[in-house]
Amino acid sequence: MSNPIILLQKRWQVLCCLCFLLPLMPAFGQEARKGRVTDGTTGEPIAGASVFINNTTYMGLCDVDGNFDWSAFPPPPFEVTVTAVGYQATVLPVAGTGPLAIKLRAKAVGLAEVTVLSAENDGWRKYGKEFTDDFIGYSPFAARCTIRNKEVLQFRYSQQDNTLTVWADKPLLIQNEATGYQITYWLEDYTKNYTTRRLFFKGYTQFAALTSPKERKQETWQKNRQTAYRGSLNHFLRSLYSGTTADEGFGVRKLKRVPASEYGKYVPLWSDTIALQDSLRLKMLVQQIDTTDPVWTAEAWRVVRLWCDTGVTPIRLAPPAAGNPPEQEYLFVKPDTSRKDILVRYFDHNRLSPADSLMMARIRPLNAEGKPVRLPPRNGAVDILDPRLINAATFVSDRMAGRIRFHFPDYLMITYIGEREEQAYLDRRIGSGKTTPGAQGSVISLATGNGITIFPDGNFAPAYDLMLEEYWAYEKLDKLLPLDYRP
Repeated sequence: MSNPIILLQKRWQVLCCLCFLLPLMPAFGQEARKGRVTDGTTGEPIAGASVFINNTTYMGLCDVDGNFDWSAFPPPPFEVTVTAVGYQATVLPVAGTGPLAIKLRAKAVGLAEVTVLSAENDGWRKYGKEFTDDFIGYSPFAARCTIRNKEVLQFRYSQQDNTLTVWADKPLLIQNEATGYQITYWLEDYTKNYTTRRLFFKGYTQFAALTSPKERKQETWQKNRQTAYRGSLNHFLRSLYSGTTADEGFGVRKLKRVPASEYGKYVPLWSDTIALQDSLRLKMLVQQIDTTDPVWTAEAWRVVRLWCDTGVTPIRLAPPAAGNPPEQEYLFVKPDTSRKDILVRYFDHNRLSPADSLMMARIRPLNAEGKPVRLPPRNGAVDILDPRLINAATFVSDRMAGRIRFHFPDYLMITYIGEREEQAYLDRRIGSGKTTPGAQGSVISLATGNGITIFPDGNFAPAYDLMLEEYWAYEKLDKLLPLDYRP
């Protein structure tokens, strides 16, 4: 059994937002499926309104009379998103193939909202790069993405809330020359809280494949799409639905985030391995646990000897003076079925943080380059990772036709071994001290604790309940692919 792994740096949390979408299937027969979008108050047609299945390439555009054609859409059921400049985005279920009559409500902007969201004149100069890094990313793929109409973006920083808010009255037009997609993004909300270190953005996404007469460019796009898909959140959720996470290179481990003051309860100050047959060394260890009470020592030795002969589950010993609950304790573990060795771990609950442990051990933490590693403050938090791999199906329930439920406590660490971390990601990990790329590791948690529903294409609902950290928080619009993409 390995020692628990400690992740000492708490990262930005990103609330992942994809709107609800029922499973996609290949399109069938080009039936005469039509629709019309009108103003919900006046009944006038809305020319140029977009009708699409969010985060896919399925879309229709209204003509001057508000009419659109959705014969190329997949067969229902699904949800369709309807957007138009000056109107509230609307998401509607589609159950049949008959004509669609859609009414939109105009956006009502009150005086209070105008006051709160008064934009800064030089917002792009101040926050443009930060927004681009947060929204599109900073990978090599991101360097090939261009916001073609950045002038529609408006920025406001609130010193009172320590929050950056970004909005746009028109959809963002983003060209991704790395993956070969034109992305239209209707930004509904972008909020970055510097105090809580939480980033939230919400919107609706349309994809349109770029075209090129150059065969080499087309091959590059296909290759980059496969790179973006492998190890992505969508890849993981699809494999979770199909029950193939391990086969496709994903490892799942439990992770617990605890206050630094509880660090000593989870991480041993030291560990030692003793041969099961080395009775003399084992007895000396038991005697050292408490040298003042020979009666307790004799009873503790009897318990340990009996456990060595017949015990399977770990046992804990705490000296009488350790208190109740004990502040110090020793954990005895048989790490494998061969029963040749005993692993002994000593826990000291008085340790407040990793820094305390290192001070006691007189070790100065250095990275591979010999530079000091920053440790969390005493009032911060540390992550405790259980090194044991677990079956992802443990957290899957209510498997029904076309959907599953995914629910887990605390946090999960998802590791993908099929690709290494990108250098751009390592360069931004402040204080990690890591310079050599390893397997891609991501941390996920649930915003409400109620679980999410996952569909065959990797989409999930509710859209705002999945929190991403580490590698999946690094992969943003630069690596986003339509849900109808197939590798």
